[in-house]
Amino acid sequence: MKNQGLRSITVLAIAMVMLIGVNAQNSGGKGMGPGGQAYDQGGRGYGPCGQAYGPGYGQYDQTFLNLSDEQKEELKTLRLKHYKEIKPLRAEMGELQARQRTLMSQEEVDVKSVNKLIDEKTSLMNDMQKKKVNHQLAFREILTDEQQMMLDQKRMLGGKRKAGRGYKMNHSGPGRGMGV
Repeated sequence: MKNQGLRSITVLAIAMVMLIGVNAQNSGGKGMGPGGQAYDQGGRGYGPCGQAYGPGYGQYDQTFLNLSDEQKEELKTLRLKHYKEIKPLRAEMGELQARQRTLMSQEEVDVKSVNKLIDEKTSLMNDMQKKKVNHQLAFREILTDEQQMMLDQKRMLGGKRKAGRGYKMNHSGPGRGMGV
């Protein structure tokens, strides 16, 4: 009897230590931000389908490229224009995602409605990607050939660094549901 009670206490203690250990593990610096976006340690957000929103063509590159004051003003205007174009599309994407979550949480899921929402989201993502590419091309037009070369070289090195430190392609993390 005495031995069985000691064994039960030992098993309970081990289970508690394991539970505490699992909860105390580092989550990799990812958490959920506003609108359900996940952010990594670098402050880059991940939007729909895991595409990264990062400093790419923004403020970060200005210091690296030695931009003139005129170029800085042009880029500032360009970024503001792009922001005004993308902001309503991001809001619409958030609404579509919320509507999809609502449909998926119902007892009987209307597959046709969910598929229609997926099609709407896909179309919206295509529009956003096209606007992003147009913005990047407009950004490059402002740069000199040498600045464009520096930008391209920095991007190539940045990709190798990510791959070298075990960059995760699957951006699912804590709070991301079933990893989808």
